[in-house]
Amino acid sequence: MYKTSYKLPVSQQIVKYGDFTNTHLFDVIKYVINDDPVELEQCFDDVLSDMTDVDASSIIGVDKFCLLLNIRSMFLGDQIEIKNTSGDSVKLKLYTLNSNMETSISQHTTSTNIVVGDLSIQVGLPRALTITSDDQLISQCIQQITHNNNHTKFTDFNEAQQQAFIESLPADTMQQITNYIKHVDQNVDLCLLASNTSIGIEGLSVKVYDGSMTQTLKSLYSDDLMNFYEMQFNLITKMRVSYEHFMKMTPNESKIFVGLYNKDIKKQEEAMNKQQQQNNPHSRGVGGI
Repeated sequence: MYKTSYKLPVSQQIVKYGDFTNTHLFDVIKYVINDDPVELEQCFDDVLSDMTDVDASSIIGVDKFCLLLNIRSMFLGDQIEIKNTSGDSVKLKLYTLNSNMETSISQHTTSTNIVVGDLSIQVGLPRALTITSDDQLISQCIQQITHNNNHTKFTDFNEAQQQAFIESLPADTMQQITNYIKHVDQNVDLCLLASNTSIGIEGLSVKVYDGSMTQTLKSLYSDDLMNFYEMQFNLITKMRVSYEHFMKMTPNESKIFVGLYNKDIKKQEEAMNKQQQQNNPHSRGVGGI
């Protein structure tokens, strides 16, 4: 299977992903409709883990957001529409938004090291897109622990071990971690789209901790479930594609095949109407003239 490479802007890790299929889209649509941000993120993690060879829950949230923007552009269409200040629709390219986001990230320091005795704790942007508690925020922001040049990812610890480590930290260390989180909250404003008064756009940005990335993904991946069922009906019932084949197709492939099918049907109808007119003398005027 062909895989697309994408360089995560924060970690600089190169991730290769396969097709985003109708199976993935069907799952995402259902979780978008359910409107639970935690469950939606888990769905995205499951989709990414299936498409790539990495554990999506270990990917930094901002990286995950950019990767999902890239996938949305590749498999559901690069062009989106938003309303400007006058209520008019403005067409934008997701590629541009993703590039703006990557540039914005490069302008910020996204991690710091805090020394505690003979330990060095790397603190950075959270792995989750949606933070549900202060305790979760602390554990999400600790990325790596170094002791005697031995590096251990915080995600290598189970939840109980993580909690025990956090509780063992001195008060001043916890304060340094809290100060880092406050700094990110106040200063890291990631721009997707700059303000443009000429076309009436106020600008679009996301923050790291407020859940705005999840809400943006929700709007970008949102679709009417009936549209999905209609596409499924056309391909399976009219075009005789098997259910298994349909679910393995990408959304863009499905739309292209439905479009070609409808175009072919329209040509056949036009040819049939033309033939009927030629066979009907009254269609050429009075007396067949």
